[in-house]
Amino acid sequence: MHYENRRLRAYIDSLSQRGDTIAERVGRVAEVSAKSRAHVVTGEMRDKVHLVKTGEGKRQLRADAGHSGFVEFGTVDRPAHPWFIPGLEDGRLAAPQIAREELKPFSGSD
Repeated sequence: MHYENRRLRAYIDSLSQRGDTIAERVGRVAEVSAKSRAHVVTGEMRDKVHLVKTGEGKRQLRADAGHSGFVEFGTVDRPAHPWFIPGLEDGRLAAPQIAREELKPFSGSD
């Protein structure tokens, strides 16, 4: 019984760190995907995409080039070239597998 209590305590203590790691990994997938999809003329838009930690287990992907939204959604004169939202979607799709990988050591399954 004592072993199980220690194992449970270790799991509980690790959840915050594991959640933060999951958020970082998912965010990095989204960041890499968005950067790889960015329409490159000068490289400014791609180079101004970055992941920001906004709290424990929280990340925000930002596109700080002023014209990022115009490229993503298009204008009257230029068609849309979606790159940022598909990058976020790639992160969302990767999240379950990343969470399984990070939580596996405590799942009791091999």
